[in-house]
Amino acid sequence: DRLVFKGSYNSGQNLVLAYHDDHVSFTRDGQNVLTDLAMFSFPETFKLRDGDTVSVKGGRLNAIEWRDKKR
Repeated sequence: DRLVFKGSYNSGQNLVLAYHDDHVSFTRDGQNVLTDLAMFSFPETFKLRDGDTVSVKGGRLNAIEWRDKKR
């Protein structure tokens, strides 16, 4: 699975994809840019598992904050 963003981003901008209890949010420097998510990307079904590799094209990944799924 992959997530593709179609927006225009500048160096130094802070992009955050966050999973909340009832929705997913994508922000650029605090502004909602969820519409930048490409039509074939489905963050609701995107999952990372222990041992998965994350790669970024045309950018740099600063951090992944991992929280175990609530039971």
